[in-house]
Amino acid sequence: MNNYTKIHQDTLPPNKEGASVWMDKLALTNGMINNKAILLAGAGMGTELTCLIRLNPKSIDAIDLSDNIYRLKEHFPQSCITFRQADIHELPYKSDLFDVVFNSGVMQQLRSPEIGFRELYRVTKVGGV
Repeated sequence: MNNYTKIHQDTLPPNKEGASVWMDKLALTNGMINNKAILLAGAGMGTELTCLIRLNPKSIDAIDLSDNIYRLKEHFPQSCITFRQADIHELPYKSDLFDVVFNSGVMQQLRSPEIGFRELYRVTKVGGV
């Protein structure tokens, strides 16, 4: 485990300041999130999840490569969220499933960003974001 991962795992639950910054960034996308199926690829410490849940999604599938994803489940009991340990390079979903695919600070860490982008595109519905 690298230091970045360790530091972020130790900060659960997500801090309110970080969530506030993300809420500001996502405010313009509220209509895109409301009642939509969302994939959060790279759930990390849960900051984005804190924000996305406030925007009324139909469902959120939160994935992360680390087993930290199961610690997040303790902090987010909402029934619309599914947690799964998964690799962005090999997403365990059928094609054209999500209305919105969201990630932040993930792609630069992938061993093959091209494969990661292809997988994220594959699971995004036609007309999705």
